[in-house]
Amino acid sequence: MLLAASDLIPYIINRKGSRNRYTIGIDGPGASGKSCIADQILAQMTDIQIVHFDDFYLGDDAADTKQTLGSRFDWARLEQQVLLPLNNNQKAYYQVYDWQLQKLGKWKTVIPNGIVIVEGVYSTRSELRHYYDLTVFVTANYETRLQRGIDRDGVSSRDKWMKEWMPEETRYIESEHDPRGYAEVEIDGEKIAT
Repeated sequence: MLLAASDLIPYIINRKGSRNRYTIGIDGPGASGKSCIADQILAQMTDIQIVHFDDFYLGDDAADTKQTLGSRFDWARLEQQVLLPLNNNQKAYYQVYDWQLQKLGKWKTVIPNGIVIVEGVYSTRSELRHYYDLTVFVTANYETRLQRGIDRDGVSSRDKWMKEWMPEETRYIESEHDPRGYAEVEIDGEKIAT
């Protein structure tokens, strides 16, 4: 179902009902607007916690991107440290990847209450999809995403965006994981102010 970003919050409220915990996965290619949507929900609702899949980065050297889609990200650690505990109504504890130091850094806690949003490319891959009460896919065209990525990460990141990240994300989206096809809601990220 295609929704405007402004219609997502009423949709979530309706779907969540009286449940104590409601877990949302927001997927889509890099710089499509996933974080902005999560931040908009955080700004307008209470009892929101956001887990960024970028916190589960492994580093470029740890990845074999030719063989495994999303191999730069530790989806198994996300499952073990966050999604499984929450699914069992337990607190989740996970370590955040420090992008500047290029290693794991501080610990975070996620309480199994309210709305928990997991946002990031690969966050609703087939191995994780069943943990979410709602899956959202955010789209944006190639040129918009590339420009947003360069604006955020600097001109020196252009080659990584064009030659590594974007082609791998396309392979993921077109693979058997099919995050767009399995998403309950799709949002046009072109219309999101980042």
